[in-house]
Amino acid sequence: MKTLATDFIIRDFPFAIAILDQSAMVLDCSHVWKEQFGRAQLPLNEQNIKTLLPTASKALFQDIQRGLNGSIINAPSRKYERAEGHNQWLKWHIHPWSKDSGDVGGIFLILEDKTLEQREKELFLKAETVSRTGSWSLD
Repeated sequence: MKTLATDFIIRDFPFAIAILDQSAMVLDCSHVWKEQFGRAQLPLNEQNIKTLLPTASKALFQDIQRGLNGSIINAPSRKYERAEGHNQWLKWHIHPWSKDSGDVGGIFLILEDKTLEQREKELFLKAETVSRTGSWSLD
């Protein structure tokens, strides 16, 4: 029963979270993850993360490996080119989980979409350049 309850909790998280094992295979994920990163024709369970995110940043895969070695990682947002051809900025959080033996069994991978914030920032910088204005901050 404990596993069943955990499965429902993960699937109903309001953000993109996936549980990976030591081989970087997806054990389970939230509905938000499926909407943002899933491929409708493939079941997400038992898919390798590199298969699901083939064009993701090398930094993500390096951080996943560091997480599988026991590190907790909170990365800044980075550009990621989607398979559809458009750009997306992602920020990720990686937290290892342990087996009963105490060994790292895998990781929780949380992805945050920062695309809208990044596009607004870029638009502001372009407007600032075109209008030849600047901005100041006063402390």
